[in-house]
Amino acid sequence: MRIYSIFKAIEGEGSEIGIPKTFIRTVGCPVGCKNCDTPEALNRNAGKEMSEQEIIETVENFGLKYITITGGEPLIQPGLYSLVTSIVNRGYHTSLETSGQLFDENIFNIVDFISIDAKTPSTGVKCDLKIHKDVLEKYCNKLQIKCVVNDLTDFAFVVNYYNYFKEFLKLNQMVITPCWEVKKDLDKNFVKVLIEKILESKLPIRVIIQQHKIIYGPKATNV
Repeated sequence: MRIYSIFKAIEGEGSEIGIPKTFIRTVGCPVGCKNCDTPEALNRNAGKEMSEQEIIETVENFGLKYITITGGEPLIQPGLYSLVTSIVNRGYHTSLETSGQLFDENIFNIVDFISIDAKTPSTGVKCDLKIHKDVLEKYCNKLQIKCVVNDLTDFAFVVNYYNYFKEFLKLNQMVITPCWEVKKDLDKNFVKVLIEKILESKLPIRVIIQQHKIIYGPKATNV
């Protein structure tokens, strides 16, 4: 399996924020978001080839009980199901971060937590609502929907998404991540506007800023 990096850090975003974890970052992604914040992992030739056993040994040496598999897009990796099975069978709480543009029932069935993106207009990618419906119907009890919001057009998409799927969504299951691009400062004024809009909407949507970028800066990796 092609791995960009394996590192330990405190989860910096989403509903699992603050949890000490081991992160396994795979390489390659077919989605092509304009505002991807991990472009270094997009090249399928980046990183290095690692056997399942090498990955497991690295994870065990870190000794943390929570693991997140991220990318890139992990679901394109051959051997992912076998790796996830091995990790889960060893008793690790296993989370998967995926683009929301691919569906893999075998892997979704065995992980403990799924974070899928609802691709907003600023990403340049059309959100696959059919896949999202399938995921929400089958995995609502272990799911978060993450929306990277860059402007009010993105926020309007989030509101429409919530209203479209509200029969499936649980309280605070949707998370807005204010867009914070690599090598740029966070637009705090926009975040304030975003918070006001959410309060006005009265919708149960969380706003969570990427805390690792606050602590280490937007250029830092593996943190």
